[in-house]
Amino acid sequence: MSEKKDPDLIYNGNPVAPEDTKQIQEKISITPRTAPQPILNCKLKDLSEVDLEIVADNQSTQLWNEYVERYHYLGYQKPLGRSIRYFIQSEQNILGCILISGAAHSMAARDSWIGWTPGQSLKNMAWVVNNSRFLIFPWVEVRYLASHVLGKITRNVGHNWKTRWGYTPALIEAFVDPVLYEGICYQASNWECLGMTTDKGLAGISKTDRTTPKKIYVKPLTKNFRAILCTDHLDADPMDTESIDMKRS
Repeated sequence: MSEKKDPDLIYNGNPVAPEDTKQIQEKISITPRTAPQPILNCKLKDLSEVDLEIVADNQSTQLWNEYVERYHYLGYQKPLGRSIRYFIQSEQNILGCILISGAAHSMAARDSWIGWTPGQSLKNMAWVVNNSRFLIFPWVEVRYLASHVLGKITRNVGHNWKTRWGYTPALIEAFVDPVLYEGICYQASNWECLGMTTDKGLAGISKTDRTTPKKIYVKPLTKNFRAILCTDHLDADPMDTESIDMKRS
């Protein structure tokens, strides 16, 4: 990955602007444009094609932020480092929102499962991405939609991330609050549950951050994800397996 980085401004393997390191919460105004809509209750097959639309312009970004602030139980928080926002879109309606961003910096269950060393984890964390916001609007009652969308995101995010950021991630992770959700849609999409985070497993830049334990779900984005993530000198597109093999030999 050929990109100049200030080592003092790296979070989860991602470059972070100085003003972002304080993780200042943007004030989101709630407007009528995100008002609840009539209940949409139908079968998945009755919807037109469901697409993941990348949020690219400022107006769409503001709309996405407002939807997430209004309807996601965690609200909106400005993502640090690299990220991609998506609208879940049918032909007629926006059905929800997704945010893919940098991975959590340290989790014993995940790191043990990957098998990488602390040094490899530090260097290669950028090749793990996190499904940090996943929202189906509360008026959308379409069975199997969530698992259908998760399938699409795992198939598309590698290409989308490479187009946006210049390299292809090897693994995607997500966290589910078991007090609120069971994670059935992740299970139905063949994500693997690795256990639970600790109360500090999702801490951000501040060492004093604490969170409640969450279920850890992961999904490889390539068959050789462990070889990629456990490479000592990963500085090329990790999908370039010839380059990786040369560095490991």
